[in-house]
Amino acid sequence: MIADVNNCFRETGLMLSRFVTSVKSAKEAERILKLPVLGSIPTGEGSSGLQSTHTPHAKWQSAATAGAVRSLRDALRFAVPPGAGNAILITSAERGEGKTSCAIQLAVALAQSGGRTLLVDADLHHPDVESRILPSPGRPGLADFVFDARTFSHVITSSPIAHLDIVAAGARTRRSDERGHATRLDEFFDTARRLYDWVIVDSAETNATGDVLWCARHAQAICLVVRVARTRKSIAQKSVDRMSKAGTRPTGVILNFARPSFPRLRGSEQNAGPSPTSEARIRDFPKICPSCNRVFLDVDDYLTNTTRAEDTGAPSSSPGSDLDVRWLRACPCGTPIIVSGVNRRDPSDMGQTRRQVFGELLDRLMQGGAEREEARSDLMLTLKIWRNELAAESHLPLEADDSEAALQRRELFCETLDDLVKAGLSRDEAQDQLLSAIRVWRDGV
Repeated sequence: MIADVNNCFRETGLMLSRFVTSVKSAKEAERILKLPVLGSIPTGEGSSGLQSTHTPHAKWQSAATAGAVRSLRDALRFAVPPGAGNAILITSAERGEGKTSCAIQLAVALAQSGGRTLLVDADLHHPDVESRILPSPGRPGLADFVFDARTFSHVITSSPIAHLDIVAAGARTRRSDERGHATRLDEFFDTARRLYDWVIVDSAETNATGDVLWCARHAQAICLVVRVARTRKSIAQKSVDRMSKAGTRPTGVILNFARPSFPRLRGSEQNAGPSPTSEARIRDFPKICPSCNRVFLDVDDYLTNTTRAEDTGAPSSSPGSDLDVRWLRACPCGTPIIVSGVNRRDPSDMGQTRRQVFGELLDRLMQGGAEREEARSDLMLTLKIWRNELAAESHLPLEADDSEAALQRRELFCETLDDLVKAGLSRDEAQDQLLSAIRVWRDGV
């Protein structure tokens, strides 16, 4: 009995000590770290673990979180000088600060605003992006590109969210400091920055590994995630000092788990939709929201307490994607929640059409003298990058965009077009076939 009381006092003392020594407000973070607070996100406020499905989710939380992420997005647009680059690195001093959630929400916000966005999981020791967003793990990713010479197109995963692609961490079978690491990483980020308007990098923690410093060299903005009442002041300061000495001083702070400044309003958003099959019921539940940790125990709970995907700007289904996604709906906090099958090969008519169109274009390119693997990689990259370039219900590209990334995307299209012309097609025929293939790819994703 006495031992239990002593343990209770000891644990209470540790909690009080951590609270006293931790960052507790935006004003305190700016004073201690000498950095501006770029955004305060109330994600997960009041929760220290998985939230019960039966806990009412407040409408304020959905609105507050979405609004905070949009404010962060806008702040970063001003923080990065025009023409300076488009890579933003998200890191934290220690694990458990919520950097991955912040990176995912920021990437989704940028994509929903129309920017072609690439989300990269660069935390090779503790990767988490793939398991939070995609329905089945094991895709090739950054580690495969860096250490196994995989092509850029091979490691891109098409997301069901419009304008958002993902690069998972990939295999972790080799040391992150292996010879050749820097050169290949340079090549990866050079390609990513050329083809995307935004590159969001979820990196390792600054005090755990040197990997973050390698990635930080390629970032135009570095955000340090600080969790309210958890991140210790001394550890955060040490993190800033370490990065500053390496020439990669953080641009600003993202204050995570910040308390909102207005009262909680109870209520939940309900919106029914199409019923998933029994296969989805077995495979995908319980389902956990990657941002707010809300648990959906079964399909009925999922349909009752989520909203249509159209409300988030994402497609409601994507029967032809690499992910074999079946349903996409939004959690009350605004995060897309995917219910899907495990098999990535799409057996639907759309999936067969995609494979047929791809095969026909690949044969054409090989007839023009291109090597199969090189032609396959280049064609795959063109289709994945250009799936978001065509206007809805049209074969025509979207309105002209004069950004450097947009010019690079057009150059990629023209190079593939030239290769088809070399194979014997007229330029008009080559353009029609390529645009038709891109539209099939777009509609299937």
